[in-house]
Amino acid sequence: MSDLSPGKQGLIIGVKDQQLSFLQYLDEKGIGIGKTVTTIKHDPYDQSMIISMDQKEINLSGKAAGLIFIKSL
Repeated sequence: MSDLSPGKQGLIIGVKDQQLSFLQYLDEKGIGIGKTVTTIKHDPYDQSMIISMDQKEINLSGKAAGLIFIKSL
């Protein structure tokens, strides 16, 4: 996901990490396969992101964003 430029939309198609703690983290944020997201802001310093999904903004760490596979729309 970290390659998705601000203002661009993408479809979540998978995750790189299958550890339970990471999957629970995504679930708590409402992030899942098949969801459409829009990048609001991408911080080049720490790679953190603010995304929009289901009409809410979600903060993601750079590490988490790098573990989510996205198909650009």
